[in-house]
Amino acid sequence: MWNYRIIKNSVKNSPDFEYGVYEVFYNNSGGIFAHDESPTIVGDSIEDINSTLKNIQEDINKYDVINGDSLVFEDIDNDE
Repeated sequence: MWNYRIIKNSVKNSPDFEYGVYEVFYNNSGGIFAHDESPTIVGDSIEDINSTLKNIQEDINKYDVINGDSLVFEDIDNDE
């Protein structure tokens, strides 16, 4: 089994913390045996993560799905 969980980590060489949304994996006894190496979403607080998730949900509902197989990237400086 797996789910998404917020994990709070200390910031190296700082008294601060960062929060991240990770995929967490459980063994048959319900104990955590692994999580993603890098967070799916990171923020300075739980509120920051909730705000990001809200923005993601709004964008997902607002915009069409991009077909990655036919996506063509343009030059960054294309000011037609």
